[in-house]
Amino acid sequence: MSQIRQTYDLYKDHIEIQFVPWARTIRDGNGNLICQFGEPDCFANRVFRCSLSLLKDKPDAQVDYMACEMSSPFPAFSDQSLRCAKNVGLDLDKVNNCLAVNGDKLEVEAEKLAAKPMAAINFVPYIVFKNVIDRDMSFRAFFNLENLVCSALRDDPSTGVKNCKL
Repeated sequence: MSQIRQTYDLYKDHIEIQFVPWARTIRDGNGNLICQFGEPDCFANRVFRCSLSLLKDKPDAQVDYMACEMSSPFPAFSDQSLRCAKNVGLDLDKVNNCLAVNGDKLEVEAEKLAAKPMAAINFVPYIVFKNVIDRDMSFRAFFNLENLVCSALRDDPSTGVKNCKL
């Protein structure tokens, strides 16, 4: 998450980030979710989806929120807490309402969004650029996101980005 935070802070005027809280979740034959790290993982992903949905027009707050959740002690996962949602100014009643009312709908949306990238990349977190699913690019970004984004922006004169660390 530190790479995302740093890259976003440098290039937020030129990039859009969409978080898809699904990871390695699968749906069993009865429609129940089976999450990689058990029920705490399922709960955390549901909280992430609701919080991100409530922050949909606030990309800075979305990055702040995910940076909080992906940092120790991993509040939603470890202690089923809404601390990070509160930290970014979300009304906890709205988060809880979303969990109860909209959680299933957001779950289906995330499942659909994650299906193709997970099938092709099979790694969490996966990274997709310009809606092109590319396993090699995702791994390059995982190890050096800032340089990859900088290089792409440098190749577009309209961005004004000129110098990249290599």
